[in-house]
Amino acid sequence: MSFKYLAGWMAIVACALVTAGCGGSGGGGTDTKLYPQLRALNASPDVYTLDFLLNSDKLATAIGYLGTSSDFTKHKSEDYDVTIIRPSETESLDVLSFTPSEVKSYFLMASGLKNYGTDFDKRIRASVFEVNRTLPNGTKARLIPVNALIGGDGAANPTIDFQDGERPVFPVTDIDFDQAKAIEIDAGTYTFQARRAGTELVYVEKPLTFQAGKIYLAVVSGQDGGAGALEPKITLIEVSVKPID
Repeated sequence: MSFKYLAGWMAIVACALVTAGCGGSGGGGTDTKLYPQLRALNASPDVYTLDFLLNSDKLATAIGYLGTSSDFTKHKSEDYDVTIIRPSETESLDVLSFTPSEVKSYFLMASGLKNYGTDFDKRIRASVFEVNRTLPNGTKARLIPVNALIGGDGAANPTIDFQDGERPVFPVTDIDFDQAKAIEIDAGTYTFQARRAGTELVYVEKPLTFQAGKIYLAVVSGQDGGAGALEPKITLIEVSVKPID
């Protein structure tokens, strides 16, 4: 056996013995695939609690109004039917077809009204929006306004602007119903307003405090002109920063 042949044979044996070597994915190797991550949010003001299902598996159980599942959970990147349903009931309120992408994080949200009367535009529905969970830069926080504000009687669900006062430093404009947008802001306390997009009409305002290095949803919910549970409000929900894989 020549030295050249022997050296090649030994290299093959060494490669087979090293668990993570030679680019292989054999038994015992680390699975480096990054799965999509999902979290549930109930922004529907008149259903009290909801279950969220991925196909027939429960993602979250008995989530109250403006509540969420505890944190993001990993799932395969494949086709899902996202179902929202009242606990202990068999008839779903809505079903959404959804295929998450690898690496990305998403909120699955319920919004609208169970008791929408004849205004079908205000019906309860399932929706999904992506969130950036990377660590914000330096002394910044990431603010993600979410528009779940239902229109008043006879009016369409509004597009909103989300801004810190009359002369905003951190404006987020033209957020459609069931959608979210993100902006990085300086840490601190600001009074934010949800306005009808492109106008001075303020639906609701609230002082909000942000810490550096953190991520927050600001959920605008309720119904324009509503009272009690339907009163417009802004709710701040902290979002976990995604660890570096």
